Amino acid sequence: MTLQDRDRDRAADRRAFVMAGLACSAGVAAVVTINALSLADEITRSGAAPGLYPYILEGASGAATLMLLPAVLALGAAFPLETGRWRISLAVHLAGLAAFAALHTGLMTGFRSMLWPLLLERPYQGFGSPLETFIYELRKDALTYISFQAVLMLLRALTRARMTITALRREAREGGMIALRCGGREIRLPASEIVSASAAGNYAEIRTQTGSHLARIPLSELETMLAGAGVRPVRLHRSHLAVHAAIREIIPGPDGGAQVRLADGGSLPVSRRYRAGLKTV
Repeated sequence: MTLQDRDRDRAADRRAFVMAGLACSAGVAAVVTINALSLADEITRSGAAPGLYPYILEGASGAATLMLLPAVLALGAAFPLETGRWRISLAVHLAGLAAFAALHTGLMTGFRSMLWPLLLERPYQGFGSPLETFIYELRKDALTYISFQAVLMLLRALTRARMTITALRREAREGGMIALRCGGREIRLPASEIVSASAAGNYAEIRTQTGSHLARIPLSELETMLAGAGVRPVRLHRSHLAVHAAIREIIPGPDGGAQVRLADGGSLPVSRRYRAGLKTV
């Protein structure tokens, strides 16, 4: 990995951290609101007046969760569950979960103990001993902790992928080079050397005058990069495209389709859907 790649990944991770914080905060607010309204409705159905009780009960838990959210996400950013270090990361996250549950329980109980006399005019009575409360909350806190880490991992992967695509498009546009990931290697081809490409599952078989490369890239993304590099791509079929300068002959077919002969001696089919686009070639 080059220094430029590392800088791009760090920038992506910072952006993912902020986005995860906003998404998780919104999720916590939504859960608190739904739980409080549901509890208020249950109390009303029983014939009593809910007052502020359900909102203080759930709000104290939500406030404690939001206070701990930055630390939980920071732990996820420092110890991602990635190949090669997942055992260490898993051990750290198990300890982090226990700490999160303990701190959440303590903060929540403290907020409730402070607010109960002020707003409900009675002392707060917990659901049992501190240990019993911790065990009860641990089951819910485990889901919360895992959800936070899952959101961070997803946004981290999506942000890195988006920034990588942006960088590759910039390289194609400014330098005329197409960067391709082939297995564990990364190769760079001058856009002018590419003759054609065909979809092969999640990969694309890219042919040049001197050989072919199987790269993990959608055909549509390759088409965008070629256009950005100033090489006119021509879509022949949902699974095939060719570079304009490499098309040597168009052979009409009986069913409205066609075949094209290419500069490397190969040929590709043209579907009826894309046949009209060849009239300008």
